[in-house]
Amino acid sequence: MDKERSNISGNSGNFDNSINFPHLKRIFTNEQEFRDIIDALPAAIYLTDSEGRLTHYNRAAIEFSGHQPELGTDRWCVTWNLYHPDGRPMPHDTCPMAMALKEGRSIRGNEAIAERPDGERIWFRAYPSPLRNEDGDIVGGINMLIDISEEKKAEKQLRQNERELDDFFENATIGLHWVGADGRIKRVNQAELDLLGYTRDEYIGREIAEFHADKEVIDDILQRLKAGEELHDYEARLRCKDGSVRHVLISSNAYWVDGEFIHTRCFTRDITEKKKAWNSLRENKERLSTKVTDMNRLYALNNRLLTQKDVEAALQEVMKASAALFNADKASVQIYDERENVLRLVDTIGFDRDFTDRFRIIDPDGISTCAAALTSRDRVLLEDCSSTSDFTDFARIATSYGMNSVLSTPLFGGEGQIFGVFSMYWSQPHHPAEDKLQMMDLYAQQAARQIERKQAEEQLHTMNDTLEERVQERTEALLAYQDQLRSLAARLSETEEMGRQQLATELHDNLGQILAIGKMELDLMANDEMPDHILSGIGRVTELMSDAIRHTRELMSDLKPAPSIDKDDLVSNIEWVAQKMAKYGLDVSIKDDGQPKPLEESMRIALCQSVRELLFNVVKHAGVDKADVILSRLDKQVQVTVKDEGKGFSIGDKKAEPTKKGGFGLFNMQERMEWLKSSVKINSSPGEGTEVNLFIPVDPVDNKEHENESDLSKSTVMTTGHISTGTKIKVLIADDHKMMRKGLSRLIEEQDDLMVIAEASNGREAVELTYEYSPDVIIMDINMPEMNGIEATSRIIGDALPVRIIGLSFHEEEDVAQAMLDAGASIYLTKSEVFETLCATVRSEGMMLNGNSDMLSA
Repeated sequence: MDKERSNISGNSGNFDNSINFPHLKRIFTNEQEFRDIIDALPAAIYLTDSEGRLTHYNRAAIEFSGHQPELGTDRWCVTWNLYHPDGRPMPHDTCPMAMALKEGRSIRGNEAIAERPDGERIWFRAYPSPLRNEDGDIVGGINMLIDISEEKKAEKQLRQNERELDDFFENATIGLHWVGADGRIKRVNQAELDLLGYTRDEYIGREIAEFHADKEVIDDILQRLKAGEELHDYEARLRCKDGSVRHVLISSNAYWVDGEFIHTRCFTRDITEKKKAWNSLRENKERLSTKVTDMNRLYALNNRLLTQKDVEAALQEVMKASAALFNADKASVQIYDERENVLRLVDTIGFDRDFTDRFRIIDPDGISTCAAALTSRDRVLLEDCSSTSDFTDFARIATSYGMNSVLSTPLFGGEGQIFGVFSMYWSQPHHPAEDKLQMMDLYAQQAARQIERKQAEEQLHTMNDTLEERVQERTEALLAYQDQLRSLAARLSETEEMGRQQLATELHDNLGQILAIGKMELDLMANDEMPDHILSGIGRVTELMSDAIRHTRELMSDLKPAPSIDKDDLVSNIEWVAQKMAKYGLDVSIKDDGQPKPLEESMRIALCQSVRELLFNVVKHAGVDKADVILSRLDKQVQVTVKDEGKGFSIGDKKAEPTKKGGFGLFNMQERMEWLKSSVKINSSPGEGTEVNLFIPVDPVDNKEHENESDLSKSTVMTTGHISTGTKIKVLIADDHKMMRKGLSRLIEEQDDLMVIAEASNGREAVELTYEYSPDVIIMDINMPEMNGIEATSRIIGDALPVRIIGLSFHEEEDVAQAMLDAGASIYLTKSEVFETLCATVRSEGMMLNGNSDMLSA
């Protein structure tokens, strides 16, 4: 240490004479010893003369100040800027050392903040004392500075932690409370108060048992906690202020100090809605199982009706199946005679002769439920004959025949015309569920198809008989009647096809969508926090719904081509027909010359039906398991040849005629082809196989594609919109089923990082909304009106719009998925996929579109 720094003698320069510290004189024998002691101390220490000029400082003082002061010149505060603890500037002449010299007193532990030359601030405590000579005069001072910056930082962090802990407790979204050893509530957060509806004053200080609906439950909870046990998801019921009860899961343990129980720490999670869902799940399990059984029955009935040639027997089948499904005691079918404006009873089950005689003819303006159903064109349900005010007279008559409940459903034809009424009767009051009533509508449609078929056959036979009687005398009239006969044959085939299409549509639009949404809801509901028996129940119901979806999909596949099949493409439709023959053990080879084959829709449908019938003939009569279908273009005609190397038959000189059992076979097909200005050529002989050639005129004007492009171009010329959504992924849902759209929209909106910006009910609307709202991801259904999902996807991707498309369909066929991917979709999912898979796919596609891997964490 240099001479200046070592001078601690004040103005006189003499250590013994300038410092009146007798105790220091006794301890230190010389100035050097005193200086060494000060220098060795870790705290910053300095001495001044009576004017405050520095006379000595140790190394710690240099480090503390960030500056090496000049002795005899620099004063107490060197180059510091000083501040009070509250941040106010502190003048140098009011600092602790200045005040000690001015007031001649020691100051202990005053806090201040020093700003060093480099800008760093140090929080410190000062301990200044004046130094006096032997006469008691102040000759200088000594000060020790303790750096408490880290201590202050720790105190600040502690206060911050306390604030954060309080914030966590008070603002947690889950209910929190503390219960003392006496069972009284010591603390509670707002989430629990909101859950139960109490104010803080109404809750704190009261016994926790007052708020539990089950005393034995809270007694068990407190006993376990006092025994040192931890509770995890303990189920309990809490009573709200309004008297309602909330189901909760409690997780808790106790806070102990030196073995003393201080209070509990309880987390309360509301599971009331989940509890309701679990109960609903249990209640619906049997209903779902019953619905699958009902659909199997309907499928079996449809298969029987397709092969049933006798209309009366078919009606009996429908009534018996309906009565079995609805546990009805009796049933009846009445046909509406439009010319005489009456309902005629045509068939019953369970009624005696007296009933059939009494109700053989009914006035549509009468008092019965069947008359009301015919007039209103809607189903009419009389739940209890003993308590009705609308059908009192009819109820009295019905009761006399042992009926106490009646359901009458109108029967509609394929073009919406009303054919009659289908009624079921119960001996006891009855209230069918809504899903049962919807199933009843499907059964009624089957009955309507049989009546429509019966009327068509009756008209056909009538026309045929008339033609036979007058063939010699009125050749021109005969030709006219032949046209009508062919028209009826075509109508009969169209009715059968319409039945297939409508049943497939009902399966897809109603049952399929309900099952798909239900499975998504179940997948979303299941989580690891649920009890094992609930998860197991959900798993079983999910598996049951998956089986139902798979079975429904198989039914649809048998009844209607997949959406990936171009409805205007003859070859694709024929390939679909051929594929369906595999289940009957027939291997069909298809050969096509590659030439365009444009046909009108009625021509194409009739042609596909004819090929199906010919292939069924091979299965039933040819005795072989292989057949060939050859498609060729002959100028203005399309030729389709179906050939096999089976048993064959003798054609003779006449064209095919109706069979003795009433079937029409090749005759029906020939009449239908002639009505469509087409022709049939049959070559066959016993043992030589059979070859049938169908010749159909091509469509002279095929401008559908041009019209579609024109219409679409009009709809897509619009201003592109934009919605600011921050980091959320914008989703457009395109599905023609409102229930599916709303279900998907609700589930997606529950995700924090996804949002639905628009919904489209058809493909054309999906294209328009894409231009208007610029979504990141489109969930595109395939089966939609006006423009299907495949066409819409091709249009959007073809216009190079910045969007990712997820194909979504009820179908699982590979060709459906491939058609969607070929159109430009990024991925293809089925509606039976779990909801987490759909959401994860939307996130992935949104991330790929935006090129931002951080989107998923946003």
